[in-house]
Amino acid sequence: MNIDKFKEEDGSYTDEVGIYYEDAESFIATGILGFCGCGCPDDALYYVRDCLHHVNEIKEKVWENKITFEEHQANGKKIFSSVGAEYFAYYFLDNKELTEHGSSVPGWLTQKGIEVLEDINELINRDEEIEPVPQSVETKLNDYEKRLSNGENIGPISLDFEEFMEIYEGEEYDHRECGFGKMFLESTWGKLEVVCCCQKDEFYVSNEL
Repeated sequence: MNIDKFKEEDGSYTDEVGIYYEDAESFIATGILGFCGCGCPDDALYYVRDCLHHVNEIKEKVWENKITFEEHQANGKKIFSSVGAEYFAYYFLDNKELTEHGSSVPGWLTQKGIEVLEDINELINRDEEIEPVPQSVETKLNDYEKRLSNGENIGPISLDFEEFMEIYEGEEYDHRECGFGKMFLESTWGKLEVVCCCQKDEFYVSNEL
């Protein structure tokens, strides 16, 4: 991957200013695209990939007379739900310097845009082919706390519902009724904050109390 120049021996990534990212997905989604990391970054990466591919189709296929502009527009209707959604994507790509504006958006992909598209494609293909090795929640949190104690600048890490229940010490916790809220772990990781996003059964751990 193009971003592997920032890769550490343990598979994590550290950018030019020393900010740590847990994996390639976090580096691309948070470090390059500016996502916060919560919600559905996987789905968002698929969408960004489709948008980049659609813009690149102009140069690679329309300009080369491999497809007509009408066919290109028809392909776009499969990606964008409305003209507003389409142009919001173009403005976002331009703002992140993934496209060259030209006389009007969408323009064409910059070198950065080409590399991001390549990396997202590789990331998606790799995730589809390789079953990740599970890491225990205890190992994950111990490693996180160790990095915090070393003064590293780290963003939140995510826990799925099963991982959260391994460390939750309350009684009769019903994640479907708590809405969106915060709770604090009274355990080995008592200084870490857990923020739950119940709609997705996802929990995010950080040190920002």
